[in-house]
Amino acid sequence: MPDTPDAPTLRLSTLHALNLLDTPAEERFDRAVRLARCMFQVAMAGIGLADAQRLWFKSSMGPLPRELPGDDPFCVEAIAEGTLLIVPDACADSRFAGHPLVTAAPHVRFAAAQPLSAPNGCRIGALLLFDPSPRQLDPALREALCDLGAMIERELPKISPNTLDTLTGITNRRGFLALAQRSLNQCVRQEQPAALVLFCLAEAPHERSLAPAEAELVVTTFAETMQRSFRESDVFARLGDTEFALLLSRVDATGAKRCVDRFLGRIAAENVALPPETQVCFAWQISAFDPRCHTTVDALLGAARKALLKQRRIS
Repeated sequence: MPDTPDAPTLRLSTLHALNLLDTPAEERFDRAVRLARCMFQVAMAGIGLADAQRLWFKSSMGPLPRELPGDDPFCVEAIAEGTLLIVPDACADSRFAGHPLVTAAPHVRFAAAQPLSAPNGCRIGALLLFDPSPRQLDPALREALCDLGAMIERELPKISPNTLDTLTGITNRRGFLALAQRSLNQCVRQEQPAALVLFCLAEAPHERSLAPAEAELVVTTFAETMQRSFRESDVFARLGDTEFALLLSRVDATGAKRCVDRFLGRIAAENVALPPETQVCFAWQISAFDPRCHTTVDALLGAARKALLKQRRIS
């Protein structure tokens, strides 16, 4: 499945499922970067992974920072186009002339980026080459760079099916606990707020119970609307048959309520085109993250479930 500009959430969840971000150096990737630097005679080379708000280098050689902003044009261009990007002289290219690596040390002139794809086809980063001298790559070297990129892709671990929901394709409970805990830990380090939203689907009022195919339509409609509604940095998942969760980082309870209100509007728009019996109905509850009370994602989920149960009893 090729990556597309309208599938950023899938690309990000794919990258996270690979469990490569913020991990120690590994010889299998360092070896490939050393080979690239030597083969193409460049001052800098690296394997960059495009997270939501940063380009993080799993491996790098030469005077490169550990990470760059998430909108870094060298990697963004390669991921968007899906083909080898060659920049003979960054100073003469308006897309890159103002880049901090170009305007200041190490004063990059030549750049190349070979996009890297995960096993499911999503482009999650690039093999990057930089040098302070402008140059071209002949066809043989271009082919060699593509081959080296393919070698690196084979080193990427396969996404564990145990972290994805088979019906909807979004993260399942196991994957959510791992990804959400990572996000919570980052919020604690940066002293940023977070909030969890727990959703529980319910059948629309109707004279009969839903057939299995109709119940699946409700679930997939909800999951697909989630994918279109939230930020790349948000973590959402199907935890059980009718239970979904959303972790919003750097968002307090008030901001989470605004996010849910927008989501409710999108669900209402989806329901217009659905038969009455398969319209999406659900209850929801927000639990604001408090590091003094919630040491784990499970604890935060427990608080949300308790509040949702209380809400149901009252109603």
